[in-house]
Amino acid sequence: MNPSFGLRAPSFPAGIGPQALRDFAIRSERCGLDSFWLPDHLQPVSGYYNFLRDDPVLEPLAALSYVAAVTERISLGTGVLLAPFRHPLMLAKAALTTQYLSQGRLILGLGTGWFPEEFKVLGIPRTERGVRTDEAIDIMQLAFKGKPFDYHGRVFSFEGVTMTPHANPPPRLWGAGGQGVDEYALVGAASTLAPKVAARIARLDGWLTRPTAGVEQIKTECAHVRRLAADLGRDPAAITLAHVNFCHLAEGSRNQVLEQQHKWFRRVLGEGATWERQQSLYWTGTLDEIAGRVQRLLDVGVQHIVIHPLAPEIEQVELWAQGVLGRFGVKVHS
Repeated sequence: MNPSFGLRAPSFPAGIGPQALRDFAIRSERCGLDSFWLPDHLQPVSGYYNFLRDDPVLEPLAALSYVAAVTERISLGTGVLLAPFRHPLMLAKAALTTQYLSQGRLILGLGTGWFPEEFKVLGIPRTERGVRTDEAIDIMQLAFKGKPFDYHGRVFSFEGVTMTPHANPPPRLWGAGGQGVDEYALVGAASTLAPKVAARIARLDGWLTRPTAGVEQIKTECAHVRRLAADLGRDPAAITLAHVNFCHLAEGSRNQVLEQQHKWFRRVLGEGATWERQQSLYWTGTLDEIAGRVQRLLDVGVQHIVIHPLAPEIEQVELWAQGVLGRFGVKVHS
């Protein structure tokens, strides 16, 4: 399987209109990228990355339907949609609609959520986030078949449901997981993949590993997930191993580049970790060094690599495609 590459849209501060989203999506497609992603949160999130608190976060399926109308080829991903916050039938309906409008391009990346206030305002026990996500996956896998079905779970129960529009192929379901909220403290652990998370990913089409997961950790945990998939009678190779990471791409000397990156990391990600720690977790340095990070991921079997540029500057797409991915065979269009 040839490697593929994508871009998760940067956050757009208040005052930047929808044209920016359109421009980033169109340019990503024209530059030969394979996927375009959006995050998900119900409300401003504090105590984590600054951009989730300070900048608007769009509802991803609605926004990706807009992106579908201005693009033709590029896959459209939620990175990641918080499954416990939606009723699974309504989520299945929305996903099938986006899949229909995009003519089969949706990757539905799913996460469990973590911010306590979001669960509180929705009246959902945070302790149920795992079971709600697992049942949502069960229900969507049934709903995507386009046939009548019943479901009786711990949280959701119904009979005689048929979901339209029919989608062939159905949306791809990718899971997220690994390190939790206190991920800065967990970096370097031999394995932080909870058994229930590993079992969930083994049932899905792909896995979006966390930015703070190290290369060897990804290799070890992926092997474990694929063993679980084989135990379920699935082809382990059917699970796409993906990775997303934050970066600010820049040209110049190493010192010049690091100075720019430090500014953007401080603004967008905050100071939950020292600058030295951020340099070890995320992608910093020259374009040559970023390419080295990509190569190390490819060497351990990562198949799909996504960047989240910190700056809402369209040049970030160009630098990713031309400055880094040109070395890996990506063809940049005019």
